[in-house]
Amino acid sequence: MKGGSLKQKFTEGRTRLATECIFGNSPYLSQIIINYPEFYISCFEQGFENRFPELMQTLKGQKFEQREEIESELRKYKSKAALLIAVGEICGEFTGAIAMRHLSEFADLCVNKSVEYLLLDYQNKKQIKLINQDRPIENSGLVIIGVGKLGSFELNYSSDIDLAVF
Repeated sequence: MKGGSLKQKFTEGRTRLATECIFGNSPYLSQIIINYPEFYISCFEQGFENRFPELMQTLKGQKFEQREEIESELRKYKSKAALLIAVGEICGEFTGAIAMRHLSEFADLCVNKSVEYLLLDYQNKKQIKLINQDRPIENSGLVIIGVGKLGSFELNYSSDIDLAVF
């Protein structure tokens, strides 16, 4: 994070205006800012469009070994993604179409990480044999298709996801 105190960064320009808007209108986003203030400030400093692929890449690199761990971590990532995308849209950095695309890409990645975890867990329990442990979904025979808004990359903030699993 660039120079200056965290408290001071909340009082500067666009960050102050966005924070006032959010705390006056969205308890959900306000709580995420309280939980992850450094992440919030980094979105302004590094740029929303730069932070989104970084967040996605970090999640892609995660390996989860325990159910509680993946559940907890995916909740944290979901909060950060929701904050980044919503504030990016509020500040005019993302159009509605880009926000929907990012929400859909994030949901798709969460499904992939969940399926990877489950496949590896089943293999560890000797219930299946994977061809490639480093890429458990590849050649597993499992096909998951996002349908509806997920399939068309049009998720919004309150969308659920519809999956067809074969």
